[in-house]
Amino acid sequence: MSRSSTLAIFSCIVVLVLNLGGLAMAAEGDLSRKERVKVGLLVDSNAPMGRIASSYVNMALSDFYEAHPSYRTRLSLHFRNPQNDVVLAASAALDLMQNEEVHAIIGPERSSQARFVIDLGIKAQIPIISFSATSPSLSPTQSRYFVRTAYDDCSQ
Repeated sequence: MSRSSTLAIFSCIVVLVLNLGGLAMAAEGDLSRKERVKVGLLVDSNAPMGRIASSYVNMALSDFYEAHPSYRTRLSLHFRNPQNDVVLAASAALDLMQNEEVHAIIGPERSSQARFVIDLGIKAQIPIISFSATSPSLSPTQSRYFVRTAYDDCSQ
């Protein structure tokens, strides 16, 4: 999958999370104020893909809110840099879950990192959305808290 199609899918995920957050808040009632939905992002800010993904997410949010100014749900993004390390990715995910109390986590970029982050997401019942983990051993059918947007390596 090309880098531009991966980033396009990543932007679509952001819009999907926005729409789902809006539906959840509407179901709760009071729509007179803006609601914040905390979302964690695990992207390696030292790598080109991580920098691009961070930019695309911010642009997608800006464009979405400009097109929908009356939309009451606002994503509050919390970035963490796993620095291409499995332990740092798990630690960053745990920090996002416990200290930031995020409602979802987008990332990490590597399949080896995703394996541990998915386990944490299952235990905390927080969705993990991966745009680039491609290992066939990471199957969304094995966990209802894992969404993969990239094809696995067997399909490519």
